[in-house]
Amino acid sequence: IKLNTSNKTHCTNALQTFYTENVLSQISTLINSYCGLIEGGSRCSSEQITYLFEHSQQTLQYILDLFDFYHNYCDQVQIILELFSLYAEHVLVYLNQNHTKAFYTYVLRLLEIFTKCNYGKKTREVNADEDFNAHIYTLLNCLNHLLAKDFIDFSNENSSNPEVNVGDVILYGLIICLPLIQSDNLLKIPSISLCYYKLVSSLCEQHSECLFRLLNQDQYSIFLSTIKSGLDNYDNEICKMCLETIQSLALYTIKQQKLNQTNEKSKYLEHFLDYLLQETVITTTTLSDLFDTLAGTIYTLICAYSNQFYQFLGQMKQYDENLSIIIDKLANDIGQKPDYNRKAKLSFTVKFESIFYQSYRIVAFNSNMAWRSSGVSHQELIENLYRNGLIKSQRIKEAMLRTDRGDFTDRTFDAYDDRPQPIGYAVTISAPHMHCFGLEILKDQLKPGAKVLDVGSGSGYLTACMARLVHPGGKAIGVDHIQELVDKSIVNIKKNNKDLFDEGIIEIHKSDGRQGYATEAPYDAIHVGAAAPDTPHELIRQLKVGGRLVSPVGSTFGQEMITYDKKADGSYEEKRHMGVMYVPLTDEKQQYASAGIRKDL
Repeated sequence: IKLNTSNKTHCTNALQTFYTENVLSQISTLINSYCGLIEGGSRCSSEQITYLFEHSQQTLQYILDLFDFYHNYCDQVQIILELFSLYAEHVLVYLNQNHTKAFYTYVLRLLEIFTKCNYGKKTREVNADEDFNAHIYTLLNCLNHLLAKDFIDFSNENSSNPEVNVGDVILYGLIICLPLIQSDNLLKIPSISLCYYKLVSSLCEQHSECLFRLLNQDQYSIFLSTIKSGLDNYDNEICKMCLETIQSLALYTIKQQKLNQTNEKSKYLEHFLDYLLQETVITTTTLSDLFDTLAGTIYTLICAYSNQFYQFLGQMKQYDENLSIIIDKLANDIGQKPDYNRKAKLSFTVKFESIFYQSYRIVAFNSNMAWRSSGVSHQELIENLYRNGLIKSQRIKEAMLRTDRGDFTDRTFDAYDDRPQPIGYAVTISAPHMHCFGLEILKDQLKPGAKVLDVGSGSGYLTACMARLVHPGGKAIGVDHIQELVDKSIVNIKKNNKDLFDEGIIEIHKSDGRQGYATEAPYDAIHVGAAAPDTPHELIRQLKVGGRLVSPVGSTFGQEMITYDKKADGSYEEKRHMGVMYVPLTDEKQQYASAGIRKDL
C-alpha cells in the first residue's frame, strides 16, 4: 500500500486504518488461505509446485514487507513464520537450484527482520513470553525443514555443486536465535529444547565445517555450552543428540588434523573428553543408558585428542591406585596414536563396556564424596569430612564447626548433604567437600591478622569460615554482584556469627568480582567461587607477594581448579589440581538472565 506522504493527515489516518482489528483480521485470513494453498499444493506434481513457486515470489516479498510492518503484532508474526515453515516443509524439496537459492534469500530476510525487531524488545503484553516462545519454536522448526533438502530432492535437476550451502543459511539462523534463546533460558522449554538439539545434531552431522568456518570463538564457545547443558539437564533423547553432535565435530577435527588445518576452535572440544570420561569412570551417570553412543563419542574424541586422553589416565591413577591395572589395559588396547576407523570404534565399544563396569565398582566402593560424608546434623557432616580426609587441619575443622551450614541454605531437609544446593539467582552453595578443598589449599595464608577476599561470596558460608581463620587481627571480605545475595548472606551470617560483624572481622559488599575489590587490596589470599574464563590477571594483581589465589578456570563445558602463587617480581606460579564444574564468573545482567529474571539495571 503506497501512501501520499505529502498529505500528513491522510497518512496518519491511513496508518491508523492499517492497525484496526478489521484490517488485521483480513490479513490473517488471507495468509491463512495462503498456508492452505501451500499444504494443498504439496500433493500436486513437481511441475505444478514449481509453477506455484514461480508465481508466488512477488507475493512472498510482499509478505516479508508485511512481516516488517506488523512486527509488533504477535498473531501476524506467528502466521507469517508458519507460512515459511510450511514452504520449507512441503515445497523446498521440489525446487531447482535457482528457486532454492531464491527461497533461501527470502528466509535470510525473514531472519534479519526478526532479529532487528526482537533484540532488546520490551513489552507489557500479558502473553508476550508465550508468543515469543512460539515464534522461536516456529523459526527453529523452519530451519529443521531446510535441512531436509540435503536428503530429499524431487527437483528435475542434477547438481553436485549447489550455489548456496544450506548449512550457511541455518547457521546464520542459529547465530540469530542463540542469544535470544540464551537470554530468556528458552532451552528449559521442552518443545524448544527438542527442536534446537535436533537441529544442531543434524547440522553438525551434515555441515560441521560451517561451524568452524562461520562461528567466531565466542559464538562457538556459547554453542558448545548449550551442548554441555543438554548433557547435564535433559533426558536420554536429547543427551543422545548432544553426544552425536560432539562426535560429528570430533570427526571433522580429525579430518582437519590430517590436513594440518586445525585452528583455535579445535581445542575447545577437548574439554568434552575429560568431562565424558569423568562422567563414566568417576561418577554415577545416566549417560551409561546410552552406552553405544557414549562409547563411540569417547573413542572419536580419543582419536582427536590422544595426548589429553593419556593425561586423564595419569590423573585417574592418582585418584585411585586400584584403577591402575584397568587403566594400563585400556591404554595398551588403544595404542599411543589411535587412528579412527569403524572397526576400531566397534572394538573399543566392547572393551570399554567391560572397563566401565569394573572401574565403576571400584570407584563406588572407595568414593569419599557425598554419600560417605553427608550427615543428619552439621557436626556429623564435619566429622565425616574429617574422617574421610577431606578436612586435614584441626584449625579448619574448628572454623567449619562454628559455621553451621544450615544457616546458609533454605533447604532444611538436606542442608547437611555433601553436595551443592541452589540458593537462588542461578547460584549454588558449593558442596562441603569443595569448601574443604578451598580452605585447605589456602590454609598457609589464612592465618590470624591476614586480609582475604572471597569473590562470588553467595550464601556467605565460606567467607564466614575464612573470617574465623584470620581472627584475631585479620579481615575477610566477600563480594557478590547480586544485591539480593549480599543482603541474604549478611542475614545468614548474623544468625549465629553476629560477632564477626561486631568485631569488624567480616564485610560483604556488592561488587563485580571479576574486578576484585581494589579498595582493600592487597590480599594474602583470594578465593573465587565461580569459573573465570581464563587466567584472572586483575585478581592476581591484587595479591600480596607470597599470596595465593585459588579459582576454577575454564568455559562452561570444561574447567580446572588452579592456584596462583605470587612471586616477589610480580610474576606467578600456576598449579592445576583437578577438573571441576562451577557456574561462570559473569556480569550482573547475565546472572539475572540466567536465573530467568528480567531486571532493568
